[in-house]
Amino acid sequence: MDDGTRRREFLAYFSGLGLASTLFPGALWAKMQPAGTATLDGIREAAKLAGLDFTASEQQAMLEGVNKNLARYREIRGNSLPNEVPLPLYFDPRVPGESSGGSTTFRASAPPQVDRPANLEDAAFLPVTHLAELVRTKQVSAVALTEMYLARLEKYNPLLNCVVTLTKDLAMSQARRADSEIAAGRYLGPLHGIPWGAKDIIFARGYPTTWGAEPFRDQTLDVNAAVVERLSESGAVLVAKLTTGELAFGDQWFGGRTNSPWNPEDGSSGSSAGSGAATAAGLVGFAIGTDTGGSILAPSVRCGIVGMRPTFGRVSRFGVMAAGFSLDRIGPMCRTAEDCALVLRAIAGPDGRDLSVADVPVSWEADREPSTLRVGYTLIAHANREAPTVGGRGLECDKLSREAVVFHWDHFVAKLLQAAQREPGGSVSAVMVDSYVRKRSPWPSKDTATTARASTISPTTCTPTSRQTSSGPASSSGTTGRARSPRPPPTSQAGAS
Repeated sequence: MDDGTRRREFLAYFSGLGLASTLFPGALWAKMQPAGTATLDGIREAAKLAGLDFTASEQQAMLEGVNKNLARYREIRGNSLPNEVPLPLYFDPRVPGESSGGSTTFRASAPPQVDRPANLEDAAFLPVTHLAELVRTKQVSAVALTEMYLARLEKYNPLLNCVVTLTKDLAMSQARRADSEIAAGRYLGPLHGIPWGAKDIIFARGYPTTWGAEPFRDQTLDVNAAVVERLSESGAVLVAKLTTGELAFGDQWFGGRTNSPWNPEDGSSGSSAGSGAATAAGLVGFAIGTDTGGSILAPSVRCGIVGMRPTFGRVSRFGVMAAGFSLDRIGPMCRTAEDCALVLRAIAGPDGRDLSVADVPVSWEADREPSTLRVGYTLIAHANREAPTVGGRGLECDKLSREAVVFHWDHFVAKLLQAAQREPGGSVSAVMVDSYVRKRSPWPSKDTATTARASTISPTTCTPTSRQTSSGPASSSGTTGRARSPRPPPTSQAGAS
């Protein structure tokens, strides 16, 4: 315990006695140095300097109180509480024994018709649903898919600066295991053999977890975060620790700034900076980010992907750096809404270590009719904003301008974008509802809609495209000695039906 901390706690004790505004506490503190304990002589001399008069019994009570409290402070400070250990902060409104009452239905889309492209790299931008079908049907091995994404990470990281550590050895080991399991008929589901990246505040055994800050550059703990464990159990392949803003804030880290794949002259936003950039650039099948005050939402908007910030208590925070104990959430960052649903299903649920996590099922109905959806929004957050459209038609929200509707964020994003992607024609914009992100994002309001850049997801090819502007997606025009921006492959080469 440093001198400054002990002095503050010492003064706090005398505040309770009504003496904090007198000279007495400061004088007594000086008399206690360097031993750090009070004596009767010290109390008498400090009282004399402060012009105060205490009886012998009052002096004895002060002596016992001061020394007892200092001993307690030292004992408290002697207990270590590492940042990665979450506090037992949770709230569950359910009566004990009461079920959640939520839907338990999880019905994914029918497996897509997809063929392996002649050049496997043309599959880099495919969503998890399509990559999974290539792996399940053994058109592509997990090893080949992993090698392709590792090569792209190495190729484009000098431009995007989105990778802290490549986990090559672990990735190849997990990929080989996935291929063996699939060959033996033990297919684990849509994440089996799919390469993914973790934000670098998520611990993975055997690799540094830097928190984006120079003092923690070599920090390594012999532990896997709960989300790493869950994805490993689902057969996913961890290929990289992806950049985070310093101590999970922004897109600047000790290695510089993480850049947007749409325009590398712009930052990717943060703090799940690398997760957003790598997913948008087709460097991973999907990524995991964390969100305390917009750290999944902001880079998802900037990079043109689908980010899901789950409800607090959906996913265990065990093994993840704490930024705000009552606000931290771990969620998927993918190229489609259904991918987010698949990943969330794998990582959600209690693990016995994070007591905030409720045992509530993840529901998803890919074939649900959009007309049955009811969307709630806050009117003030959408003032003077361009209404979201699909194929030139507005998304209607009847009778909701004054009505408050309870709707979980994760359910809202997944359902709205799923409904939008089912509409024919055009591209589908990632719809922003959170006012925090709207104030800090590059997305247009009505008066700037014709000039602002905005990235989108194409429902037909599931590859990033760009809303038409004069410049289009980022390229390396005007630069030297740098790789070209990882543009999406043409539709004809995407490998999607």
